Amino acid sequence: MENPARPLLQSLPNDFRTVVIGASGGIGAAVCELVGQQANAGEIISFSRSRDGFDLLDERSVADGAASMAGRPIHLLFCATGILTTEGRAPEKSMRQIDPDNMLDQFRTNAVGPALV
Repeated sequence: MENPARPLLQSLPNDFRTVVIGASGGIGAAVCELVGQQANAGEIISFSRSRDGFDLLDERSVADGAASMAGRPIHLLFCATGILTTEGRAPEKSMRQIDPDNMLDQFRTNAVGPALV
């Protein structure tokens, strides 16, 4: 016998508004789909570099995205961004493999970008 799916996000109000950054990736797309299945879900606003040019490393791009939602409450913000490899360079597996430039690129995308958002 199947167990009916338990509703998620019950603590959010009816017609809650969600913003998903990185919505074209696997995790971001799955979050959009899951949120859209919730009975109390409202508008889902999605941003993506590949679909609309949203660049979380560009303060202007982040500001423009925020301005597009001005005056509307955001109840759930999900930042589904991040990288493991940069320009084909795999992550370090030992101290000898540390490349400062590669590490800074990863830090920019995985820490600074979400902080700007």
